Amino acid sequence: MAKKEFNKWLKVSMLMTDKLPNIKPLECPSCGQNEVQILYTGDADTRIGCLDVWCNSCLNGIHISRAKVPIEADNIAFRTDWKEPLIPNYKQVTP
Repeated sequence: MAKKEFNKWLKVSMLMTDKLPNIKPLECPSCGQNEVQILYTGDADTRIGCLDVWCNSCLNGIHISRAKVPIEADNIAFRTDWKEPLIPNYKQVTP
């Protein structure tokens, strides 16, 4: 069951990144609310970083490391305090 839910989260993340920069929250694979958000964090020069995808309603989500940050995406530069308060402390869905 966990792998199925994880794969749904991957699909939602792809749908959202395909719509950059005009993304709107999509339906959460865990709870069904339209509260899914994404945020890239990474190196501004190489555009390599991480992608966090989470639901503001149920606080489930996934973390994807070594992601290519699309040029259309907002990218928060790596730093020690980047995570707070932009990304809530969500529970990671894993395969």
